[in-house]
Amino acid sequence: MARYGAGMSAGNAESPQGPALKGGEVEPGVLRTRCMNILMATDGTKSASAALRAACRILTAAGRKVTIVCAAPQTGDEKHRRRARARALHILERAKAMLHRHGVEAETIMQAGSPARMILRVAVDYDLLVVGGRSAEEPGRAGLGSVASRIVEHSPIPVLIARHLNVDNIEGGLRILAAVDNSQTALDGLDRLAECVDLTCADVTLLHVVETPWLPHLDSDDEWRGFDELRDEEDGGEYQGQTGPEAEIGREFERQGSYVIEQARDHLPPQAAVTTLIREGLPGAEILSAIQSGEYDLVVTGHSGSLDMKRRMLGSVAISVASYATCPVLVVGRAG
Repeated sequence: MARYGAGMSAGNAESPQGPALKGGEVEPGVLRTRCMNILMATDGTKSASAALRAACRILTAAGRKVTIVCAAPQTGDEKHRRRARARALHILERAKAMLHRHGVEAETIMQAGSPARMILRVAVDYDLLVVGGRSAEEPGRAGLGSVASRIVEHSPIPVLIARHLNVDNIEGGLRILAAVDNSQTALDGLDRLAECVDLTCADVTLLHVVETPWLPHLDSDDEWRGFDELRDEEDGGEYQGQTGPEAEIGREFERQGSYVIEQARDHLPPQAAVTTLIREGLPGAEILSAIQSGEYDLVVTGHSGSLDMKRRMLGSVAISVASYATCPVLVVGRAG
């Protein structure tokens, strides 16, 4: 593993936003400060209340504008629907009061209709959506639930699946695990992370997983002609000095992994302390294993929404991680 030290570069010393690019954009990898409109969904349950509290601790307070939303089901007769609306308003008032006690002022929205559909419709006007996730530590309760699953799958904006946080663990700064691969959604996830979380005191681990179970089994060296010129280009590595197709594949994936990690590092501000980690195996399983062994406060993953054959058989990595992680998960999709 490699670790990058924190420190303000000369190019960022004059402005907290860093050097600007054409069109007013901010260069990737520098500290960003802008007003962020956050939509927090609640249904009044304990897990939803814990999610709101966790989100307030994770998300940066600078320029934060919070709105709480609650859906009132339209099932049953008019009397039942009136009770549902009254209950939704009561839930919103309690949530608003709770956030106020934590130093966060919030507006509220109550709309009638299907919870997932209504939340997704409202979310288009916001930068980040917060929903509660079931605690994987509760027996028989692991998973997202139908509403949260649908929201993660179809949200037009990044989604924070928030869960209970141990306040004592975050006093010295957040411990963040960011899963990265050679995709734009992974880099977008790091950009959104730098926008909504204060990384100046955070410890960020960049994790890249080489999907070895999907490598083809090749018996003929002739099928790997052209790799000879790549042999031993770099010093070190697990496969240095070894020969044959498997070693060539291993060296190539080491090079690709190093490139992915370096590219991802450029999307984080220099103030963040960064550790890198490369594993082999199935991404979902390896990410969850790293979460269990690392005691992280937040996980970041991209969600491409791909429906290729591999994802149809194994399921979405982002959905799997968001469902079974024991900590909050920030999911950034293609539209995020």
